Amino acid sequence: MNFLKTITHGDNGARLVPLPPVAERPNPHTVASLARWQLVIPKVHACWDRYVLQCVSLAAFPDVPPAHKMFPEATHEFIAHAIDPRFPAESWDNGGVGLLGPVNHVLQARGLSDEQALAGAEFLARYFVEIAPVLIEPVGIRNGRATVRDALATFLRESGCWEMPWAEQADVVAAGVD
Repeated sequence: MNFLKTITHGDNGARLVPLPPVAERPNPHTVASLARWQLVIPKVHACWDRYVLQCVSLAAFPDVPPAHKMFPEATHEFIAHAIDPRFPAESWDNGGVGLLGPVNHVLQARGLSDEQALAGAEFLARYFVEIAPVLIEPVGIRNGRATVRDALATFLRESGCWEMPWAEQADVVAAGVD
């Protein structure tokens, strides 16, 4: 598979998976998926080292159930999951995912275009690979999810993704904040 972009830092890495056109996706509910980053972050968990970070539009789509929004103005969601260690390496290498529950991170933001959300997803991929790999597994880390939420909010604000320079961190909400 030809990945659209790769990020490496020591043993850690991320790659942007090319998503098929909406009409060719096996699950019609994936119409909202904008990006899928596959992450490899060893030494954070004893049993697995593969993760997926997905960027999703929360817009309304015909024939698709409405998105579950944490607040009414939410426009995009960023979801990080561990990959089941039994998920075949060949399927992974072809861009597939086999999710392991529960979800590691769910963040929702408001006021973003799809392009800005994609920039936010790339920031999170880099954040987990280069800056704070341990936070991909937030359980047991005090304020782990809140730290990731605040990092994304700061990136979006400082990169000009939000038109309002006074955007509050409440413009990004994390589920299950510690």
